[in-house]
Amino acid sequence: MKKIILFVLLLTSSVNLFAQDLTITTEVCSQASSVRLTGPWWGWSAVGGPEASSNGDGTWTFTLPGVSENMEYLLVVDGFFENLIPGNTSTGDWSCTPITDSVTYANRQWVLGSGDVSNVYGTCGSCTDLVVYGCTDSLANNYNANATEDDGTCLFGINLPIDFEGSSYVFSDFDGAGSTVVANPFNTAENSSENVVKHVRNGGEFWAGTYLSVNPINFTSSSIINIKVYAPAVGIPVLLKLEEPIGGASYEISLNTSVANQWEELSFDFTGQSSDLYTRMVLIFNMQTVGDGSANSTYYFDDIAFATGPISGCTDAEANNYNPSATIDDGSCTYGAIVLKITVNPCALVDSVRLTGPFWGWDPLAGPSAVQNGNGTWDFTFDPAPDADMEYLIIVDGVQEDLVAANTITEDWSCTPVTDYFSYANRLWTVGSGDVTDVIFNTCGSCDNDFNIEDLKTSNLVYPNPSSDFITLPNTTVSLEIYYITGQRVANVLNTNNTVAIAHLPMGIYTIKLIDGNGNTSFNKFVKENK
Repeated sequence: MKKIILFVLLLTSSVNLFAQDLTITTEVCSQASSVRLTGPWWGWSAVGGPEASSNGDGTWTFTLPGVSENMEYLLVVDGFFENLIPGNTSTGDWSCTPITDSVTYANRQWVLGSGDVSNVYGTCGSCTDLVVYGCTDSLANNYNANATEDDGTCLFGINLPIDFEGSSYVFSDFDGAGSTVVANPFNTAENSSENVVKHVRNGGEFWAGTYLSVNPINFTSSSIINIKVYAPAVGIPVLLKLEEPIGGASYEISLNTSVANQWEELSFDFTGQSSDLYTRMVLIFNMQTVGDGSANSTYYFDDIAFATGPISGCTDAEANNYNPSATIDDGSCTYGAIVLKITVNPCALVDSVRLTGPFWGWDPLAGPSAVQNGNGTWDFTFDPAPDADMEYLIIVDGVQEDLVAANTITEDWSCTPVTDYFSYANRLWTVGSGDVTDVIFNTCGSCDNDFNIEDLKTSNLVYPNPSSDFITLPNTTVSLEIYYITGQRVANVLNTNNTVAIAHLPMGIYTIKLIDGNGNTSFNKFVKENK
């Protein structure tokens, strides 16, 4: 009988080999219409995390399948985060919040392997000793009707325009960002204001930013909001997100800076958004990148105001790029059928590349097939281009990319704007955004292979292929390296025999580098499938 060896994985990032289904039962001590989870997995969004099901008796149940790592979290009831700091300080009971500094944050944590959880919203104890801390002022934007004791967090809205020349500006910075009003250090013709906001991102999370509470925004006079910004580089994404924090409605637009170390005015077009809905204005500079506190992570912004005067753009309603907010035609109108091309690099020699998504009912066989270019890339051509935004994922040799797992490791979610950071992460093409040329299978990054695609044109020397348990190698093999399709090395084995266990590897496409006793190298592709 052949001996099956268990080789040592040298991971470039930690990989959890075990997962368990998790049930969390939460008791809410008052009437509630929705109960959710929030935490780092969902960007601390009040509406991004999973929603519990009501049991009809004041308890709610979350069911989370296949959780494979420790989970930091808080509970959200009817849009309000629980604030465990005051209650824990009063009772001295911090048992349910192991992640805390006892002053500014106190978060729950589920530990892998610890089993199911029962808890009570807003307390480490029970409903009998619950005090609900929150804003008790009904005039505030964040008034909490369930709060029984005011915790000093009330936020009162301000009106646009906001020029930061006064003294009543309250910034709600989050996850590694800090904002302060300072004297304008770059007083130029583009911005001669006396005061501006200095915004520094230093550590924390890749979504670190700030928000201002505003009075309900009315778009009757203009749908375009201008912001003056100063950034250290060209191409820095500036995200402006409008939120209604109680009901969870939100709409966001991201624009890139076009100059470095200069003031410029960015115009965010919120055409079609409802008036008198949004009461929170969120700003995030350089989303997907964790700041380091240096000059390269320091930004300035000023003069948040509705656009006035003429707005340039295409004013012809029959054109492909008609801008209903434009008042002066700038000659940019385009007409006729638009062809969309999406170019995909699988980072390996493969036999087929397909798309899947809502357009095709997420059927892995119903979406279009790409055409190989001969240089390792594949093209999808849509003629004409879709007339609606297209959510999609890539399928290579029958394996659908899993960008939740990949992005969690790299902390780069830039290519998956449709995501809850937990159960799905999907790509998105938007109407009018043009061709897509930089799609790399199963990553928002790049191919990290240290070998050439041509190397993979060796005849396949591993079998069975696909396989779920093990692969057999040539008898001459003395060592091997296994790479995921995007180039990350997941194994390096010396003094191997000719059978290698692969049951623990995630489903996907791999490249295996074989080295024989004479030092000769060959590259082979294999597919790991589930049993």
